[in-house]
Amino acid sequence: MDDKNPDPKTPKHILVLEDMDGMRTFIAEILSSRGYRVSAPVDSYVGLAMARQQPFDLMTVDLYMPLMDGVTFVQALHDVGIYTPAVVITAYSADPKIEEMKQLGVRHFLPKPFRLEDLFEAIEEALRET
Repeated sequence: MDDKNPDPKTPKHILVLEDMDGMRTFIAEILSSRGYRVSAPVDSYVGLAMARQQPFDLMTVDLYMPLMDGVTFVQALHDVGIYTPAVVITAYSADPKIEEMKQLGVRHFLPKPFRLEDLFEAIEEALRET
């Protein structure tokens, strides 16, 4: 197995939280094509229910979503003892919410627009730290 692709026998399960349908589908398809198992719920509340019912190896989280922002989502998981590593994807790289995410233990941030190589690198780095 090379470091750029997950082990096909035990694919890592990634939760993709993104409110823009096209971006969510794009990220999910790209990660699936790399051998990851991907769940991409239509909104953050469905994502929260999924994360409470099954373990994920990693999640990508949009900082701003209409029903529940990324900070609230990560905090809600922490409140029930779930500390899934996250890569935060945001168009607002100088946003104060990034500092809030850091205080919640999030260490990986990816500005929009991003290059695919940067997405893969952030995910692989976050997975190595688990």
